[in-house]
Amino acid sequence: TNGEVPGACAVSPNRTLAVVIVCTEGYCRAGEILIYAHETDSPKVVTCPNMYHYYYAAYDGGGNLFVGGENLSNGFAFCEVPKGSAKGVAVTLDSPPADAAPVQWDGSYIVMTYNHSNVIARYTIKGAKGALEDTLTLSGADDMFTIASKNTALAETGSGFGYFRYPTGGEPYKTEQSNVFGAITISPAPQL
Repeated sequence: TNGEVPGACAVSPNRTLAVVIVCTEGYCRAGEILIYAHETDSPKVVTCPNMYHYYYAAYDGGGNLFVGGENLSNGFAFCEVPKGSAKGVAVTLDSPPADAAPVQWDGSYIVMTYNHSNVIARYTIKGAKGALEDTLTLSGADDMFTIASKNTALAETGSGFGYFRYPTGGEPYKTEQSNVFGAITISPAPQL
Protein backbone atom coordinates (compact mmCIF):
# COMPACT_ATOMS: atom_id res chain seq x y z
CA THR A 1 0.00 0.00 0.00
CA ASN A 2 1.11 3.60 -0.55
CA GLY A 3 4.12 2.64 -2.66
CA GLU A 4 5.30 -0.17 -0.38
CA VAL A 5 5.78 -3.37 -2.39
CA PRO A 6 7.50 -6.72 -1.94
CA GLY A 7 11.10 -6.59 -3.13
CA ALA A 8 13.52 -9.46 -2.77
CA CYS A 9 12.74 -12.68 -0.97
CA ALA A 10 14.76 -15.53 0.50
CA VAL A 11 13.95 -19.02 1.77
CA SER A 12 15.86 -20.57 4.68
CA PRO A 13 16.98 -24.21 4.88
CA ASN A 14 13.91 -24.95 7.05
CA ARG A 15 11.64 -23.22 4.47
CA THR A 16 11.06 -19.98 6.35
CA LEU A 17 10.25 -17.24 3.84
CA ALA A 18 11.58 -13.70 4.26
CA VAL A 19 10.22 -10.87 2.09
CA VAL A 20 11.72 -7.39 2.13
CA ILE A 21 9.29 -4.53 1.67
CA VAL A 22 10.57 -1.76 -0.60
CA CYS A 23 9.31 1.80 -0.84
CA THR A 24 8.77 2.84 -4.46
CA GLU A 25 7.43 6.33 -3.73
CA GLY A 26 8.96 9.36 -2.00
CA TYR A 27 6.41 9.45 0.79
CA CYS A 28 6.62 5.86 2.08
CA ARG A 29 7.63 4.95 5.58
CA ALA A 30 10.78 2.94 6.22
CA GLY A 31 10.88 -0.58 4.82
CA GLU A 32 10.74 -3.82 6.80
CA ILE A 33 11.15 -7.56 6.56
CA LEU A 34 8.21 -9.97 6.74
CA ILE A 35 9.15 -13.45 7.95
CA TYR A 36 6.71 -16.29 7.34
CA ALA A 37 7.49 -19.44 9.34
CA HIS A 38 4.53 -21.38 7.93
CA GLU A 39 2.36 -20.88 4.87
CA THR A 40 -0.77 -20.05 6.88
CA ASP A 41 0.78 -17.95 9.65
CA SER A 42 0.81 -14.17 9.79
CA PRO A 43 4.30 -12.81 9.21
CA LYS A 44 6.65 -11.63 11.92
CA VAL A 45 7.71 -8.03 11.15
CA VAL A 46 11.44 -7.41 11.59
CA THR A 47 13.48 -4.23 11.10
CA CYS A 48 17.18 -3.39 11.10
CA PRO A 49 18.43 -0.43 13.19
CA ASN A 50 20.68 0.91 10.40
CA MET A 51 18.37 0.44 7.42
CA TYR A 52 15.64 2.57 5.87
CA HIS A 53 15.41 1.11 2.33
CA TYR A 54 15.40 -2.71 2.22
CA TYR A 55 16.38 -4.20 -1.16
CA TYR A 56 18.09 -7.62 -0.95
CA ALA A 57 17.94 -10.72 1.26
CA ALA A 58 19.68 -14.09 1.59
CA TYR A 59 19.73 -16.84 4.19
CA ASP A 60 22.94 -18.65 5.07
CA GLY A 61 23.06 -22.39 5.73
CA GLY A 62 22.35 -21.86 9.43
CA GLY A 63 19.10 -19.97 8.89
CA ASN A 64 20.52 -16.49 9.58
CA LEU A 65 19.07 -13.83 7.29
CA PHE A 66 21.29 -11.15 5.70
CA VAL A 67 19.72 -8.00 4.30
CA GLY A 68 21.23 -5.31 2.09
CA GLY A 69 19.85 -1.85 1.54
CA GLU A 70 20.38 1.81 2.34
CA ASN A 71 20.26 4.01 5.41
CA LEU A 72 18.11 7.14 5.66
CA SER A 73 20.83 9.12 3.83
CA ASN A 74 20.82 6.58 0.93
CA GLY A 75 24.21 5.19 1.96
CA PHE A 76 25.07 1.47 2.06
CA ALA A 77 23.51 -0.50 4.94
CA PHE A 78 23.78 -4.19 5.81
CA CYS A 79 22.31 -6.24 8.65
CA GLU A 80 21.83 -9.75 9.95
CA VAL A 81 18.68 -11.19 11.48
CA PRO A 82 20.00 -14.14 13.52
CA LYS A 83 17.94 -17.32 13.28
CA GLY A 84 14.92 -17.04 15.58
CA SER A 85 15.52 -13.35 16.37
CA ALA A 86 12.83 -10.68 16.21
CA LYS A 87 15.26 -7.88 15.32
CA GLY A 88 18.12 -7.19 12.97
CA VAL A 89 21.68 -6.37 13.98
CA ALA A 90 23.71 -3.80 12.02
CA VAL A 91 26.79 -5.37 10.39
CA THR A 92 29.86 -3.31 9.46
CA LEU A 93 31.78 -4.65 6.46
CA ASP A 94 35.48 -4.19 5.65
CA SER A 95 35.60 -2.53 2.22
CA PRO A 96 31.81 -2.37 1.76
CA PRO A 97 30.19 -1.65 -1.61
CA ALA A 98 29.44 2.02 -2.22
CA ASP A 99 25.68 1.39 -2.27
CA ALA A 100 23.09 -1.37 -1.94
CA ALA A 101 24.13 -4.58 -3.68
CA PRO A 102 22.47 -7.97 -4.30
CA VAL A 103 23.24 -10.37 -1.43
CA GLN A 104 23.69 -14.16 -1.72
CA TRP A 105 25.08 -17.10 0.21
CA ASP A 106 27.51 -19.37 -1.65
CA GLY A 107 27.75 -22.11 0.97
CA SER A 108 30.75 -20.53 2.69
CA TYR A 109 30.55 -16.74 2.27
CA ILE A 110 28.09 -13.90 1.96
CA VAL A 111 28.66 -12.57 -1.56
CA MET A 112 27.52 -9.38 -3.24
CA THR A 113 28.12 -7.37 -6.37
CA TYR A 114 30.78 -4.77 -5.74
CA ASN A 115 29.84 -1.21 -6.76
CA HIS A 116 27.45 -2.28 -9.54
CA SER A 117 30.22 -3.83 -11.59
CA ASN A 118 31.33 -7.26 -12.72
CA VAL A 119 33.21 -7.79 -9.45
CA ILE A 120 31.88 -10.07 -6.72
CA ALA A 121 33.01 -9.52 -3.12
CA ARG A 122 33.03 -12.45 -0.64
CA TYR A 123 32.69 -11.78 3.09
CA THR A 124 32.97 -13.81 6.29
CA ILE A 125 30.47 -12.51 8.87
CA LYS A 126 31.21 -12.86 12.58
CA GLY A 127 28.91 -11.02 14.94
CA ALA A 128 28.47 -7.41 13.84
CA LYS A 129 31.56 -7.42 11.61
CA GLY A 130 32.21 -8.69 8.10
CA ALA A 131 35.70 -9.35 6.76
CA LEU A 132 36.36 -9.09 3.03
CA GLU A 133 37.91 -12.44 2.09
CA ASP A 134 38.47 -11.82 -1.61
CA THR A 135 36.97 -10.54 -4.84
CA LEU A 136 36.59 -12.09 -8.25
CA THR A 137 35.85 -10.62 -11.66
CA LEU A 138 33.34 -12.02 -14.14
CA SER A 139 34.81 -10.71 -17.42
CA GLY A 140 32.13 -9.26 -19.69
CA ALA A 141 29.36 -9.52 -17.09
CA ASP A 142 27.00 -6.82 -15.90
CA ASP A 143 26.15 -6.34 -12.23
CA MET A 144 23.34 -8.93 -11.94
CA PHE A 145 24.56 -12.40 -11.04
CA THR A 146 23.58 -15.48 -9.10
CA ILE A 147 25.55 -18.36 -7.65
CA ALA A 148 24.10 -21.24 -9.65
CA SER A 149 26.06 -24.02 -7.92
CA LYS A 150 29.23 -24.49 -5.90
CA ASN A 151 31.28 -24.07 -9.07
CA THR A 152 29.17 -21.86 -11.38
CA ALA A 153 27.98 -18.27 -11.36
CA LEU A 154 25.41 -17.06 -13.88
CA ALA A 155 25.48 -13.39 -14.91
CA GLU A 156 24.04 -11.02 -17.48
CA THR A 157 26.32 -10.16 -20.37
CA GLY A 158 25.76 -7.65 -23.17
CA SER A 159 23.81 -10.15 -25.26
CA GLY A 160 22.38 -12.67 -22.82
CA PHE A 161 23.73 -14.79 -19.99
CA GLY A 162 27.19 -16.14 -19.26
CA TYR A 163 28.19 -19.14 -17.19
CA PHE A 164 31.34 -18.44 -15.18
CA ARG A 165 33.58 -20.67 -13.10
CA TYR A 166 33.04 -19.93 -9.43
CA PRO A 167 34.96 -18.81 -7.42
CA THR A 168 37.70 -18.23 -10.00
CA GLY A 169 35.72 -15.92 -12.32
CA GLY A 170 37.31 -14.82 -15.59
CA GLU A 171 35.70 -15.33 -19.00
CA PRO A 172 32.40 -17.25 -19.35
CA TYR A 173 32.81 -20.90 -20.30
CA LYS A 174 29.34 -20.89 -21.90
CA THR A 175 26.96 -18.17 -23.09
CA GLU A 176 23.30 -18.06 -24.08
CA GLN A 177 21.71 -15.35 -26.19
CA SER A 178 18.69 -13.66 -24.62
CA ASN A 179 16.83 -10.37 -24.74
CA VAL A 180 15.41 -10.88 -21.24
CA PHE A 181 17.33 -8.99 -18.57
CA GLY A 182 16.83 -8.26 -14.90
CA ALA A 183 17.09 -10.38 -11.80
CA ILE A 184 18.39 -13.93 -12.15
CA THR A 185 17.06 -16.77 -10.01
CA ILE A 186 18.00 -20.44 -9.96
CA SER A 187 15.47 -22.89 -8.50
CA PRO A 188 16.55 -26.31 -7.28
CA ALA A 189 15.06 -29.39 -8.90
CA PRO A 190 12.02 -30.71 -6.98
CA GLN A 191 12.57 -33.64 -4.64
CA LEU A 192 10.53 -36.64 -5.81
